Amino acid sequence: MIQRIVEVAAQAPKNFQILTGSAGVLHPAFASGAKGAILALASALPEKCVELYELWKRSQNAEAQALQQRLALASKTIVSEGSIAGVKYAMDLRGFHGGLPRLPLLPLAEEKKQRIAQVVGQLEPAVART
Repeated sequence: MIQRIVEVAAQAPKNFQILTGSAGVLHPAFASGAKGAILALASALPEKCVELYELWKRSQNAEAQALQQRLALASKTIVSEGSIAGVKYAMDLRGFHGGLPRLPLLPLAEEKKQRIAQVVGQLEPAVART
């Protein structure tokens, strides 16, 4: 994925904007030429996704990389493993309206909910206290 961003950025006109769709590689994508992102994780953790972008824009790479590692774990747990139901549950935890997934998708098992709540709580401590 990152290699493809590099290849496209090298050949694209200057006004061409590359977007990534994976929070797991957000910082490396920016460093490789991406200008933005469309992320499922941003439905549940929009502030953290924006924070990473702003850190990158300010060249605060150590801080951006540290946040990237936390967002990669969150993306894997919430989006990759939890799918739509995981994103919706994480949204509910944050006070957004995620709701239940539509059939044929099923709500999350309790074990998966606990894991997602743990990951969200690490990024948003207010969630861990509720």
